Amino acid sequence: MMRGGWGFSGGMMSGFGMFGGLMMFGNFLYPVLIVGLAVAGIVWLVKAAQRPNQQ
Repeated sequence: MMRGGWGFSGGMMSGFGMFGGLMMFGNFLYPVLIVGLAVAGIVWLVKAAQRPNQQ
């Protein structure tokens, strides 16, 4: 089952297969992406606060 989700080369043959694969992959990466963006924003703010002369 997990192997079918990783078959991007086979999924690209049909738009629906690629869409389904991306939806499965998106459902798994969605929370990771949100956390990653939040951490990146905090790190950027901290760096900007430490170096106000460099935007």
